[in-house]
Amino acid sequence: MRNRICILFCSFTFLILQHCSSPQKSEPLPYEWMILTSTKDLPPFAGAEILVRHTSSGSIGWVLNGERTTIHKLGLNGLGLPPDLVVRMGGPVETGKISFLYRDPGTDAVHFSRYLPTLIEILKSEPANVVVFAGYSGWAEDQLASEIRRGLWVRSSKPRRSIFVPET
Repeated sequence: MRNRICILFCSFTFLILQHCSSPQKSEPLPYEWMILTSTKDLPPFAGAEILVRHTSSGSIGWVLNGERTTIHKLGLNGLGLPPDLVVRMGGPVETGKISFLYRDPGTDAVHFSRYLPTLIEILKSEPANVVVFAGYSGWAEDQLASEIRRGLWVRSSKPRRSIFVPET
């Protein structure tokens, strides 16, 4: 009980400090995809190139040039995915969960999903149009905009190499 009270108090204090120290709310970043490159050597994003999707409630992104592993090495067998499927470490949030980006071959639009039956179907028919991630990177509303203003990230219009390059 005492530990729960301490955790609640610490969380509440953090929220108050976060609110008091944050600058005025800015205009939300547009609802679009963009590439961000880290300008600082701060783990876990040292040298990271991240594909980011912005919404009015926050941002979600996946590290494109991070560590790669397999479903088997992650211990995620039993999902109906090939054990040797290459998985990119997408970020520090929910690293035990799979998400993926896929390209619609008809329009080249990029979509995000966590629905495994869709992933399995795409892997059967269009494996070059999917990139699988374990975990993701996330920012609260206005957090990423603040980090960009402080120079922690630089925007790019496109990644250094194609997102959908087949793994070798």
